[in-house]
Amino acid sequence: RGGPEKVQKAMSALTLTKMTALRHLAAVGKVSYAVDWIVNHFEATGRPLVVMAHHRDVTQGIEKELLSREVESDQGTRRLRVGRILGGMAEAQRTADKDAFQAGKLDVLVCSIQAAGVGLTLTAASETLFVERAWRPSDLVQAEDRIWRIGQDNKCTITYLDAAGTIDENIGEMLVSKQSTIAGGIG
Repeated sequence: RGGPEKVQKAMSALTLTKMTALRHLAAVGKVSYAVDWIVNHFEATGRPLVVMAHHRDVTQGIEKELLSREVESDQGTRRLRVGRILGGMAEAQRTADKDAFQAGKLDVLVCSIQAAGVGLTLTAASETLFVERAWRPSDLVQAEDRIWRIGQDNKCTITYLDAAGTIDENIGEMLVSKQSTIAGGIG
């Protein structure tokens, strides 16, 4: 019923549903590894870090694990100071965490790609770790640009934490292809 066009739409919807589920599963599986990466980064550099992810349970899992970990710093062993910018947060709390991060009172700011993707200056950090990717290259570029803004005096580093052998690799390739297509259309 509905012919080949309707069948094709249904198959596309099913494929997207499966890809979304696999993307979420890969992200959840990376939470502990991401936390280890963040702790190692902090202990090695002492520099603040912006962490971006998409799914709420992933951002909350990272925040929860970070808050339970102790790190070595130049002041000895202590807990990481962690803030967050997530969808659904009260504007006052969002602003307080952003301001605390910019003032050097937080070591890590865990953000939703969508909630922190525009309108924020996070130049206290020169490094961002993406635990997940968005579907659209423009969302990633906007999120990357939170640390790379007027007032940033340092070189910026963006790291994508992809799990080998998972859909992360496919999404990464798809986004590079999309970005190349977009760039080709601009010239």
